[in-house]
Amino acid sequence: CEEGGQAIGWNQTGEWYDYAVNVQTATTYHLALRYAINFTGSQVRIRCDGADVSGVVTLPSTGSFATWRTAVLKNLNLPAGYHTIRLETVTGEFDVATLTFQTGSTATPGGSDNFDSGSFAT
Repeated sequence: CEEGGQAIGWNQTGEWYDYAVNVQTATTYHLALRYAINFTGSQVRIRCDGADVSGVVTLPSTGSFATWRTAVLKNLNLPAGYHTIRLETVTGEFDVATLTFQTGSTATPGGSDNFDSGSFAT
């Protein structure tokens, strides 16, 4: 991808990616999703062992597949232990560079979009 490293591209409606994770502490996490999209109306959802933990989130267009933004999906409650995290393309198409789970402050990094239960917050 243009930022260096690899990206998952050409994600289409109904596709998903599963990640095996070991959650060290049961707590509320915030997910920073680095993405690029040239369209409007693309939606994503995060699941943990099949349970919806994010709600459906609409990603704003970045204007180009070469322009990257970070969407922060807040307040994802994850239990401790080994789990399967699924990144689901609900509708549309987008590219993904990174998924970063964090705890603590709800502040968003510069240039980020701030989401809470599927709603875009400014």
